[in-house]
Amino acid sequence: MSDIVIVGAGCAGLSAAVHLVESGCRRPITLIDPRTRFDRDRTWCFWRVHSHPFEHCVSHSWSRWRVRGPLGNIEQASERYPYQHIAADDFYHSALERLKRHDQVELRLGEKVTRVMNVDGRLHVATERDLLDAALVLDSRRPPPQPPAAHDIVLHQHFRGYFIRTRNDIFDPDSLVLMYFQPSGEHDGVHFIYLLPFSPRHALIESTWISEEKQFADATYDHAIRSYLDRHLTKGGFYSIYASERGVIPMSTAAMPASSPGIVRIGVAAGMARPSTGYAFLAIQRHSAALAAAIMAGERPTASPYTPRSAMLDQIFLSYLSRHWRRGPELFSRLFTNPRVESVIRFLSGVGSERDDLSAALTMPFFPFLLQGFRTTTKRWTA
Repeated sequence: MSDIVIVGAGCAGLSAAVHLVESGCRRPITLIDPRTRFDRDRTWCFWRVHSHPFEHCVSHSWSRWRVRGPLGNIEQASERYPYQHIAADDFYHSALERLKRHDQVELRLGEKVTRVMNVDGRLHVATERDLLDAALVLDSRRPPPQPPAAHDIVLHQHFRGYFIRTRNDIFDPDSLVLMYFQPSGEHDGVHFIYLLPFSPRHALIESTWISEEKQFADATYDHAIRSYLDRHLTKGGFYSIYASERGVIPMSTAAMPASSPGIVRIGVAAGMARPSTGYAFLAIQRHSAALAAAIMAGERPTASPYTPRSAMLDQIFLSYLSRHWRRGPELFSRLFTNPRVESVIRFLSGVGSERDDLSAALTMPFFPFLLQGFRTTTKRWTA
């Protein structure tokens, strides 16, 4: 019997395994993933509001950032909470090398899990090649879509980005562009450019949307990126694209389907992506640490990184946003006009205190959000 089976060796699965073994867990652990290579398939960014086991994988940090929208050019800074970037291949390499030091860990690549079952209290993990028994399953697969409740909001943050190099010094490597709002055109949603400068001639630039749709045609993203570069950065100069990335992050207030006894969802499948922001990396680290602590204590691991208060604020914000797309750029800009910069960062990162959450909430239009809060609460009571 494989004592603990982790389905998926992505960010959540590898993080859970690392937290487990480095907390002293000696139980046999099997990770199963259909991939056979661990390439740079994505990046993770976040404000460093707390420590985590992958600090050495951070490739760049920024203490200053800009937001450009209907309220003008907003610049903010924090030395205490820098904004940080981790490339997926650096994370994968670190996690895999650390797991190799522990004999109780087995990594099964090129193998897809087809089903996880709880039969009469016994767990079975079926793959395309085998059938494993387990005492505990940590499952990172996204569950099948469920019809949302009447009060739930289901949005997506989807993007396409380019890693580019320029011939001349163009970028300020000490200041990132967090949001440069763009017209949404024919689409309903919020559209902005996101730019991470790694050096004066090297950056990641993404065209990002928040909308009900999961994806647009490539040309929609590409046109926005090229227009931004031509207009704001290169001034007709030369730049080359050497890599690209794309992704879809759920921004949903819908509850994840309940797990069966002995089966615990992890990662995005457990709601680790903050509904109002899409940030997930540090939430996954907090959840992994809580899982490891519970398992070591012989308890059922059910911890969540977000409070009911933050969940309610997310629902009010997303409900209002989905009703008033055109006001989206102003709403996000308002957050960053708050002089309590570190309070806003903690709120966006899902670790805010009551005072932090209140400070962020007070930047929003008071009466419209009060009305939206009443609507949201009423829907919950009547659901």
